[in-house]
Amino acid sequence: MHLILDKCKGEITYRLLDDIRPIKYNLQLHPDLENKTCEATASIQIEVDNETNLIVMHSLNLEIHSITILNMMARIRIRVRQWYLDHEREMLFIELDELLYRATPYTITISYSFVLDGLNGVYTSSYRDENDEER
Repeated sequence: MHLILDKCKGEITYRLLDDIRPIKYNLQLHPDLENKTCEATASIQIEVDNETNLIVMHSLNLEIHSITILNMMARIRIRVRQWYLDHEREMLFIELDELLYRATPYTITISYSFVLDGLNGVYTSSYRDENDEER
């Protein structure tokens, strides 16, 4: 966590680093409406603009289970050295053992869960139909 905090210390900022950009998202959601929870997997294809070993993403009220980074060209995994959730900034910091390079496609896969409550993000809702039945 020391290296992550060193790179991002100073005044609190809520802006993402501009080293990488998401190109395509694939989200799989498995809600449990009875327990008001959801298991999810996000696969994000990224493009690297500046070589880096740090990925920063927005994150709020998620329980992270696993993170993998795949070099799509070489079909090899990039080892995640550590990751850290900064609840104050609502960000996820992922530090890698090696650099991500320009002109190389990568996929970040994150397995996580969250509670279905409030009106932020994914949430449950109901309505009344023409027969006044709740749906």
